[in-house]
Amino acid sequence: MQLKPNMTVIEGQAKSVDPAPDGWGETVEFAVEQSGPADGYSDFLKASPGSTVTMFTAEPGTVQPGLSYTVTASVLGGPTGERVVLQDVKAKDR
Repeated sequence: MQLKPNMTVIEGQAKSVDPAPDGWGETVEFAVEQSGPADGYSDFLKASPGSTVTMFTAEPGTVQPGLSYTVTASVLGGPTGERVVLQDVKAKDR
């Protein structure tokens, strides 16, 4: 399945970080403070402030629970469905 290019920028706090169920990467739960499309892209997530978004990251250890980040994520699809994949992570200044 091929999806239209999309990218969403989310500001929020990592609530939990757990090993991904398939044993590769991590699953991250983000509490959304702000969300919107990245420049030039569609926003498939349309996450509302106060909501929680579950994302996959292939790079374990890049996100720590309890810290605030600005992340860029995309909805990617494959033969078994779709998932939100973390593309870029920047820690927010305290």
